Amino acid sequence: MTKELKSTADGHGWMNALVRSREGSLVLLIAVLTVLTTALNPRFISPQSLKDLMLNVSIIALLVLGQTVIILMRQIDLSISSIVGITAFLSGTLFINHPGIPSVAVVLIAVLAGLLLGAVNATLIAWGKIPALITTLGTLYIFRGANYAWVHGRQVNAVNVPGSFLAIGTSTFAGIPLLTWIVLVLLVRFFDRLTPVPRWARILCDWKQPDCGRSCWHQCQSPARHRVYHFRRHRRVGWRALAGTVRDRRRDGGRRD
Repeated sequence: MTKELKSTADGHGWMNALVRSREGSLVLLIAVLTVLTTALNPRFISPQSLKDLMLNVSIIALLVLGQTVIILMRQIDLSISSIVGITAFLSGTLFINHPGIPSVAVVLIAVLAGLLLGAVNATLIAWGKIPALITTLGTLYIFRGANYAWVHGRQVNAVNVPGSFLAIGTSTFAGIPLLTWIVLVLLVRFFDRLTPVPRWARILCDWKQPDCGRSCWHQCQSPARHRVYHFRRHRRVGWRALAGTVRDRRRDGGRRD
């Protein structure tokens, strides 16, 4: 009798834990909103609507990848939107100024530009010892002002971008946008590296011990290594540059359709 009651309690225990968890509550809330919205407008869950939703979420997911690394170090990067704007316009102007340039080359150049802009933040934070909040708040307006001066009212249209570049924002595989598949692969790879191995343990070390002294992981035993470590983390947020190029593909691809 006692065993039966215990098994019944255990059977409902995981359900209660799921409902009480933050993630479970969010999933339940999204499910309720989806049902209500679909009841009011059946086209809400149409294939085209779901495709647009996945494409828009994929762009945000690329930005989340880079920002997550910074947040795990108890830091923040407010300049992310400005860097996305610069890399997005850079991608378009490369096609206009250099007709016939390969799409892969444009993506690599945009990612490199994002890494360079991230290196500016990383240098000021790691070696200038300026708090990340202040640094990225300043570079947010600096990068945005530079972008406004560079764009100067110009725009990039779909006719200026090759179809191979736009295809990533419109092509599908097994009914799911190709861009979403790419982001899923990156997410799996990202969170696989987030497992408790020495490399990512250094990031978790920053959360528990911001000063990263002698008792921390061996990679952070000296102040010089600590600065290099922070520099590499802020510099490697090149995902936002990739998001800039993807933003061009999604936007221009939609206009061409």
